[in-house]
Amino acid sequence: MKILYLLLIFTLLSSNAVAEKCKGKSKKDWNNCFGTSNSWYGTYIGYFKDGKKDGKGTIHFYNGDKFVGKFKQDKKHGKGKFTYSSGETSSGIWEDDLFIGK
Repeated sequence: MKILYLLLIFTLLSSNAVAEKCKGKSKKDWNNCFGTSNSWYGTYIGYFKDGKKDGKGTIHFYNGDKFVGKFKQDKKHGKGKFTYSSGETSSGIWEDDLFIGK
């Protein structure tokens, strides 16, 4: 059990060490990096490609909702979990920002 725990910690630390932190004031300059972006709907923490949300990330919406999952070209795309502020969840596959289902 101790070895499994240490392996998990090593994996988490090494995956974050590989991700380059996004640099520059403009998101247009953010490519293949990990960063945080605030907008009118909330805060996104995750990966960017060509200035857009792309890869794993989390959106914390200002109304208390949260989405954790994959993004492609700034849209929810792939596996993800949307948790509403009420506690209800929608987990499954997303395509082009739309929930497709399980």
